[in-house]
Amino acid sequence: MKSFLVLSFLAFALPAFGQEQFDAVAHGKEVFSSMGCVECHVVEKDDNSMKTGPNLFGLFLTEARIREIGPEGARKTVKADKAYFMNSVRQSWDELAVAERGPTKGTTYLQVMPQYGAEILPDQDLESLWHYLRTLTDKNQAGPAKVLLTRKKKAIIANLIDVPGEIPVTTRARVFRAPLAGSSGRALHVGLPNGMSYTFDARMLSVRRIWSGGFLNLREERSGRGKRPSRVGRNAVVFLENEPVLARSPRTGK
Repeated sequence: MKSFLVLSFLAFALPAFGQEQFDAVAHGKEVFSSMGCVECHVVEKDDNSMKTGPNLFGLFLTEARIREIGPEGARKTVKADKAYFMNSVRQSWDELAVAERGPTKGTTYLQVMPQYGAEILPDQDLESLWHYLRTLTDKNQAGPAKVLLTRKKKAIIANLIDVPGEIPVTTRARVFRAPLAGSSGRALHVGLPNGMSYTFDARMLSVRRIWSGGFLNLREERSGRGKRPSRVGRNAVVFLENEPVLARSPRTGK
């Protein structure tokens, strides 16, 4: 009988080993801050500050409201539901929102928000962000103030540089000059804390590469007498490569 009780306890308890519960709303608020969302969005009801992104208060309701998106001449409406939210983060350039208030009302927001892949913003963090944003509205349309979810406990990392040659970016931007295919020896590579990186090539006077995920891996450069070029970091997703991004002149527009 005692053996049966012990086995029954283990059968019940084993699935929970290595897991923990957390408040998704509180975690989502932390994600919102740590990913720099606060720099481009406001979250107060009557805040009309000029930002590059829309005010998120009252955007995601219990009964999804209608949202206008798309460039002028090709506008359409969508439901501002969870699917729309997920896509607006993962593929932020696909369905650009139209401003609903302020001096830019009626114009489409610019393609300035990074596209946050799962390498930068894991699915569970994105889920938490959703639950936090659902609280940013009037009480009769708001989501619950606390949502308990389960996640796997993260393994303790003894060394941030867990991949040979990998250059991590934490809370501060990092700048390296390193040989990468498609850029000259004068190029500078910049890694940002939000997970986005870019290459500015002084020889071309333009940005030549934009990517998310791992910043740089210098293993190849640091071995074999530096004859082989380095590469972008692990799980990197390249959005632009070997094509210049040039700023337009404010006078000529060219």
